[in-house]
Amino acid sequence: MKISVIIPVYQVEKYLRQCVDSVIKQSYRNIEIILVDDGARDGSPDICDEYALSDNRISVIHQENGGLSEARNSGLRVATGDYIAFLDGDDYWDDANALERLVKRVQQTKAQVLNYSYKKYMEDTGEKFAYFENVPKMPLTCNNKYKQLQYLTQNHLYIASACNKLINRDMFDDSLKFRKGVYSEDIEWCARLLQKAKTLDFICENFYCYRQRRDSIRHTINNKKCVDLCNNIIRCFEIAKEADTEEKEFLYR
Repeated sequence: MKISVIIPVYQVEKYLRQCVDSVIKQSYRNIEIILVDDGARDGSPDICDEYALSDNRISVIHQENGGLSEARNSGLRVATGDYIAFLDGDDYWDDANALERLVKRVQQTKAQVLNYSYKKYMEDTGEKFAYFENVPKMPLTCNNKYKQLQYLTQNHLYIASACNKLINRDMFDDSLKFRKGVYSEDIEWCARLLQKAKTLDFICENFYCYRQRRDSIRHTINNKKCVDLCNNIIRCFEIAKEADTEEKEFLYR
């Protein structure tokens, strides 16, 4: 099983090596790493090219700045793996065996979407806080989508993030493209993913380190970000209204 790791890169020169190294060092070797330079103006593009020359599993896309969604879409267009993982260029994985455990799990369950947990990494203090802790794997008795959705929602395990999911590449048709030029895009995208997936799973693996930066776009507020957030929530309600009765309650949650 081949895993494609898509890493959008924009103005993350300070963090990029830690990010890429955390994937290169994975004990699971059958991977491809797709670095998407989204028009970065710092030293990130050169670092991307340096990595591509040092490891034949790494490829680089250089493009004009189009935002996070467009960078992910560009990575998806060239990905050849059986499953896709997303990793933001300023985040990293802190467990070299994590991907190996994810692959074993998805080989066992054949789930289209394997959800895993993550931790917040506080850049100022170096502290890490797990989002989920000591949550059991989804029981194998959850052998249909209704039971799987029930387990995920009752335990609050389905999070509106693309970065805590291993996703079967066959799912990525036009209906799962990321919407360009929109903030908080993962919220509405995860609703579409939930509706499209036929099988879901969860494993408690807190290896994804979500860096909390003072200068991050997530920590600044402007009118567009507020409007986009509201519109994405409204779109989720619209998706729920159109869903089958069995899935409707879970999408509303």
